[in-house]
Amino acid sequence: MATVADTPRLEDVLGPLRVARQRTAVLQVFLLHPLDRTTGAARVSSQAALASPARLLSLLKGDLFITTAGAQDGLALSAITRHLSSSEDRTEYSLALWGIFVR
Repeated sequence: MATVADTPRLEDVLGPLRVARQRTAVLQVFLLHPLDRTTGAARVSSQAALASPARLLSLLKGDLFITTAGAQDGLALSAITRHLSSSEDRTEYSLALWGIFVR
């Protein structure tokens, strides 16, 4: 497993995601539902799911989970917004990759 430490820069996680997309050219994956990862998923190509990860992360309200059928391969990308004060919020990004996404 490879992880990118929590970072305030989305750019820090986009590089590893571009590499993961190249490694998984024709892989079929499950895009898991962001609210209930145990009951909802859509089968998509990894190329489609990782074509615009920042946009997809926004559409999924901050959590992007992709896995193969047996969960041997996958990734988890989260955007966590921390409320620091009445006038300041900070978003940090966390990325975990495993299996073919890091080989």
